[in-house]
Amino acid sequence: MHHPDIMIILETKCSSLRADQATKRLEYSNFRIIPSFGKRGGIWLMWKAEITLMNYADSKPNHFHALFKMKPNLPEVLLTGMHAPSVAVDRNQYWIDLTEDLPPTGTPWLVAGDLNEVLSSTEKMGGRQVGREQGKRCKDWIAANALIDLGFQGPQFTWTNGRDGSALIKERLDRALANAEWLEIFPDSKKKRVLARLSGIQKSLSVRHSTFLAKLEVDLLHELNNVMKQERCVWAQKAGLDRAKLRDMNTKYFHTLAKIKKCRKKIVCLKDSDDNWVSDDAVLKGIMTDYFQCIFSSSHDSHARINTFRSVSAVSDDWSERLEAQVSDLEVREALTQMASMKCPGPDGIQAVFYKNFWNQMGPSLLNLVKKAFKERNIPVGLSDSFSAYSQVGPPGEVYGLPPYWSLQYSL
Repeated sequence: MHHPDIMIILETKCSSLRADQATKRLEYSNFRIIPSFGKRGGIWLMWKAEITLMNYADSKPNHFHALFKMKPNLPEVLLTGMHAPSVAVDRNQYWIDLTEDLPPTGTPWLVAGDLNEVLSSTEKMGGRQVGREQGKRCKDWIAANALIDLGFQGPQFTWTNGRDGSALIKERLDRALANAEWLEIFPDSKKKRVLARLSGIQKSLSVRHSTFLAKLEVDLLHELNNVMKQERCVWAQKAGLDRAKLRDMNTKYFHTLAKIKKCRKKIVCLKDSDDNWVSDDAVLKGIMTDYFQCIFSSSHDSHARINTFRSVSAVSDDWSERLEAQVSDLEVREALTQMASMKCPGPDGIQAVFYKNFWNQMGPSLLNLVKKAFKERNIPVGLSDSFSAYSQVGPPGEVYGLPPYWSLQYSL
């Protein structure tokens, strides 16, 4: 039997006392639970003693976030255990709300649990066919966070209605998703499992032909191609390059460029006011904060300037109508088109290329957001947040050689 370092159990109906007993019997040392309520089952999280829980949050009844330190030489990783609502209306709203509950960019992240969504026709057997719009909100959320499906081992379907004959329905509702940072730390993931299965099937086919194995080989090759395509897109985006323009299909190439770019941007040490080299992160933050607060503030008292000549300002009727008119769909689309596709991502890591490629799906909500902001004359909190990037223009090590360049995020 497998004995993983971390275990998530969904749809529990037991109390915390039973969870404590189960934790000890399964030889885990710690646990957290989201209790069951009504027909909705609870969620249990268990982990071994050698793993350190850095932070835990379960403000929502359908998921938790747990920040773990797996090993001393590895960065902290985020694990999200999820049991999405079973009602379609509630589930669609759930995916919308999740866009406001995302980890910081660059955090290794794994999402595992029951998403209660069928994302393709291959994930369902029996019953009605999977519609084109089915699971759309879930797919958009997965794409927006650049998450990759890690696949599965064992039975393909995780839910059944328990009926016989033609009334039998099976679906794959449980899945595990990870971002590029997680896959970089734990590379033994979907691609390795697909390659291992593919190798075994090809060895069997070399001995004797099998129609079933031949069809399975084609399916696995298609799945492997999709995984590698996702990896290339993720690393190209992290490297800040337009993969389509470069026509390069080498994931390792983008991976290397992304690492070089990250190393170049990192500030390792600076000189303080006494001309001493400083490398401590906390001291570096203090030096840079004090410096920029100093150059952007003034010690002089400000005096209101009195203008004795007040002229009458007026706006023509034509300009008044144009200023008061609501922003049009065409204006929003043109503004988006003028943005550089692969430049200047915001703190959420989403670039303009995402909204361009998924305009049919994201366009209506984006238009409503912009029109609402103009109508209410109020920009939603976080929409215009900015972050600073620094480029060395002075002597190396001097803080005054780091002028701030501010760039507006695209997180709409």
